[in-house]
Amino acid sequence: EEYEALFRLMQPVAPYFFSRPGDPPVLSHRAAFDDRVMNNGLRAERVIVKGRFQGGTVGYVYADELDLLASAYRKDVAELNDRQRRIMELLYSSGPLTCGIIKQETGMLVKHIMPELHKLQEAFLVYEDQVDEDWERGWYVFEREWDGIDIRRYGRIEAIAELLRRFLHVSAFASLESMRGWFRLPGRDLLAAASALENEGRAVRVACGGEEGWALAADLDALTAKREPPRCVFSMHRADLLVKAEEAALKRRFAGLDVLQYVLVDGEFAGAAVGRWRQGPHDVEDIALTLPENQKKARKREILDAVAEFYCPPFSFIRKYDGEALALAGQDE
Repeated sequence: EEYEALFRLMQPVAPYFFSRPGDPPVLSHRAAFDDRVMNNGLRAERVIVKGRFQGGTVGYVYADELDLLASAYRKDVAELNDRQRRIMELLYSSGPLTCGIIKQETGMLVKHIMPELHKLQEAFLVYEDQVDEDWERGWYVFEREWDGIDIRRYGRIEAIAELLRRFLHVSAFASLESMRGWFRLPGRDLLAAASALENEGRAVRVACGGEEGWALAADLDALTAKREPPRCVFSMHRADLLVKAEEAALKRRFAGLDVLQYVLVDGEFAGAAVGRWRQGPHDVEDIALTLPENQKKARKREILDAVAEFYCPPFSFIRKYDGEALALAGQDE
């Protein structure tokens, strides 16, 4: 129940960044169990379902909240083009169909079919039935498969305001930049949603860390309380909520680097695992850090252990730490 509540707050939840198509969603570091296994079961039962949100990226949501997410993220198609019309006619007459069957029936190439399916998916005209890790999955007419879901149940700003309330609950504070990073929605819509929450007395404008932004009114006491952050180090994948919210600032800080994951130290992003990603085992070329010099040395073991959780010998090695070469044999010392 606690996991479900957190999942709903963080919707849409993505699979690991740099994962295979068909991998299940994950709340990285937040569960005391392998939630990928549980989420595999939930999507097999269609309790959680796949969609395209946040600028067309893949995410999973609880099926009973498809109307809320659709109201916020739907990109309507004013008029179907010829390819889209052919695909929709085929799905109406013969669906559900895989991309391979659509190719056979229409003669279109996969490179032309998939972009159109994705646009139709963002418009909530088609539904992609990703119930396991199989690359061949069925495509359905959305309204036929989810006839009890009204994708226009909420007004757009009303829906965004509810999702923003959840985001503020999880993130505690959000600037307009971090809101845009997470939602991938126009700033004017996010400002309208924030104003709606303000007018209802649920959110307030605050300054935090030199930035202007918003927090939930209920969180003000906790935000102003003086307390030490817990000592912890996590390696965060790039589709995680915290990373996406800070993505613009992180890209500026680690400009020019090929980032695999970001390193969170005591609640602040302070490093990046750098290297070329490819299918199959690959190494971390360096861990770039922005910590003070004394902290780089003092936290070295913790940081290496956190990154090695995802890039561990003998399949992957961490070659450098803050620019200094590491002994690769086992990397135990």
